[in-house]
Amino acid sequence: MDSSTTRRGKPCWYRRSDVGVSNAINDGVFLYSTIFPLIRRIASKKEWLMDVMEVFANIEQCTLIGQHLDVNGGGGAALQEKKNNKGEEKEIERFNTIALYKTA
Repeated sequence: MDSSTTRRGKPCWYRRSDVGVSNAINDGVFLYSTIFPLIRRIASKKEWLMDVMEVFANIEQCTLIGQHLDVNGGGGAALQEKKNNKGEEKEIERFNTIALYKTA
């Protein structure tokens, strides 16, 4: 989403010549689509199934919020540059909010 070439020190999946952006997006959607059926298959008769489903739904929501704030709010390097200008406390607060929600 941010056009990075690496993630955690390794080349991004979408940058591989045999993958590309479209396949990388599809791969992500495929992986996501396996989470809930897998949980349901493993824990369908467990009393804690809904608790686990709720945790995963919450993780998804927090990740999306963090990604949105980062991509649309000038997170990362742009945010660090703003810290040197007026409103430093506000920017630090925004950075902390992104860090709280974003899992990547």
